[in-house]
Amino acid sequence: MRRLVLALLASLLLPAAPARAAGERVVVLPFANLTGKHEAFEIVLPAVYARLKAHGLDVVRHDEVRPVLRRHRIRALGEIGRDDAILLREETGARYAVLGSLDIYRPELSFEVHVSARVLDLESLELITATSRGLSVQETESWFASGRASNVESVMRDVLDPLTADLIAAMRPSGSEREAYHTCGLVALVPLDDYSNQRYAAEILRNLLMAELVEHGWQVVEPGFVREILLDEQRLARGGVSSEVREILRDRLGVCWIVTGDLETFAVSPSGQEAATPSLNFGLRLIDARRSRLRAAVEVERDGADGEGLFGTGREYSMWRLARSCMEDVVEWMQREGDQ
Repeated sequence: MRRLVLALLASLLLPAAPARAAGERVVVLPFANLTGKHEAFEIVLPAVYARLKAHGLDVVRHDEVRPVLRRHRIRALGEIGRDDAILLREETGARYAVLGSLDIYRPELSFEVHVSARVLDLESLELITATSRGLSVQETESWFASGRASNVESVMRDVLDPLTADLIAAMRPSGSEREAYHTCGLVALVPLDDYSNQRYAAEILRNLLMAELVEHGWQVVEPGFVREILLDEQRLARGGVSSEVREILRDRLGVCWIVTGDLETFAVSPSGQEAATPSLNFGLRLIDARRSRLRAAVEVERDGADGEGLFGTGREYSMWRLARSCMEDVVEWMQREGDQ
């Protein structure tokens, strides 16, 4: 009975419009569940599979690929190493791998959903897109609360529709290559030091930064590649990188830029308190890996009420919208500093 209910939920979350066929084989790896709620994994992923299949993709689900992962001892929860990606290509015949995380899932009164995903080309081993989408119930309503979502499934549909559209668009080459921001714009994101009270907050923030960088033409190294190399070299890097780590990432991955830093505050608005807003406080450092030196540092502190205007306009209720506005400023800062 439970499986039937979940299947019905997944079908309800399907887009209404017909889809074009793509034909490529895609393996969907287990998403990292950062929400603290197991039901998020059971409900969101089937809806992602359904959307990808509806667009004509040959989808290998995470549960179907699990025997391959176990047999080769591949750790692929939200990320994957370079050697494992090559092996996965050989074992499944898939051209692309979809990785991601369920960042926020709040089925209570506040109804907030936040999902991040990216596509790794298993032939070139390049991250061809990264996207992050989120929504809270307050952002589904217009004047006088009309059109307000009545359940979390409706909010989820509005998150997953554009998210999967982003993934599918990346797997359908248009024939024109997007110009990279720099001739060497390859970026490695090193985990932030996390001093917040929210578990996995640093990972969520990294996902948002990755999506914003990719959207603005920067090429980002798959985070699993960075983790794999540092483990191989028996090096730890979180919040800061030594000269040895900078050289390792430069020489083995060819990165030009390394971004790391620390997260102080990641406060999602409390459940059931509709007037409450999220708040965010973090610092980032941009490191020039070619010259092995710190290029610049930036501090960001923002609250969802900062931009509030008349009748509450401009007020941000979801962490996704607040964090994305911060990341837009961060990427602009990176472009400015990288040009100097």
